[in-house]
Amino acid sequence: MQRRKYFSIGIAREGYPYILIPLIVALFLFVYRSPIPASIFLLVSGGMGFFFRDPSRSIPGEANAVVSPADGKVMKIAPLATPEGENRVLVSIFLSLFDAHINRAPIRGKIVKVHHQPGRFHPAFKEKASRENERNIIIISNQETSIILHQIAGILARKAVLWKKEGDAILKGEKIGMIRFGSRVDLWLPAEVKIAIRPGQKLKAGSSIIGRLR
Repeated sequence: MQRRKYFSIGIAREGYPYILIPLIVALFLFVYRSPIPASIFLLVSGGMGFFFRDPSRSIPGEANAVVSPADGKVMKIAPLATPEGENRVLVSIFLSLFDAHINRAPIRGKIVKVHHQPGRFHPAFKEKASRENERNIIIISNQETSIILHQIAGILARKAVLWKKEGDAILKGEKIGMIRFGSRVDLWLPAEVKIAIRPGQKLKAGSSIIGRLR
């Protein structure tokens, strides 16, 4: 199958203040001959640029493929019941500070529900973060299936940003938001999905295939 390519080289717009402010401070300090503090602020600016990077991704063309919504490491794959009692498969992905934090749509469809749930700020790699942390809950639906996506804040990531709204139509692999700094994404898949990943595997948002709908 052909893969649809998104060419997106740059920085997420949320990163501009984090990059520009230390950069301006660094330039100011260089002008006033304070090279050591200036270098520190320059490194901070560069680090922020790395964190808020927006890399290009090649999107699989398979109609039944579910792609990863985030870069990161697979923490958990388990058949579980949702709080509403629906049987699904939970896939948890941990995003470290070194991962790109842009989130992408796992399937094409329509965002039928968006809900912000207040909560705690446990470290995102801990199991209780999946249950207790603050999050955005997004339900994406099409004619074949529906998928539930949780953008989960961590101890440093105090805000999950969703660029889309309820009622928006989205394409598979389309950018839908980001979570600032270390965080977690939980994906609740239909019970009949054929999983194509394993715990510990590294994923790329939009290009790694998590599973296939039967």
